[in-house]
Amino acid sequence: MDERKDLTLILKSRFPLVAIETNEEARAIALLENICHREEWAFFTWSVTEGIQRHGRADRVAMTQEFAAALRHIDKTLQNGVYALLDAHPYIGEPVVQRLLRVIAQGYNQTARTLVFVSPSLELPADLSRMSARFRLSVLDAAGVREVIREEAKLYESRNEKPRGTREVVDLLAQH
Repeated sequence: MDERKDLTLILKSRFPLVAIETNEEARAIALLENICHREEWAFFTWSVTEGIQRHGRADRVAMTQEFAAALRHIDKTLQNGVYALLDAHPYIGEPVVQRLLRVIAQGYNQTARTLVFVSPSLELPADLSRMSARFRLSVLDAAGVREVIREEAKLYESRNEKPRGTREVVDLLAQH
């Protein structure tokens, strides 16, 4: 299964809401970042601690830490793109939040903004579920674990640090 291809297909299918239920937030964000880079889409993240920010940049949109305020900002902006909403599940039940999500989703034809919920669990109300798609990350196999380890080693090397370890350690990590 090619996760990048599958998620790209979902994002191109014009679903305004996408739910990724996972405990592997960093992996989901990396996948979204890769897709947005390849497709030349703007990519933003939101969290309650940081608010909205263009992914990979230090500057943040002021006063968007509150989820409803972030949605109001997204609703008013003309910026097309993918907005990864991290741990938004506690706020989904609020009536104002549901209304803002509905307005953004219904306005997709005018401004193509895809809201991607990245949470350990997420239950959308029925009216929002009809406008959404779900995606699940696959479980990494040994080759996938080795690739993650290789990427991390490259990251260390880019910081002029030498990764330490043996092939046996990598094999044990990949096996378990």
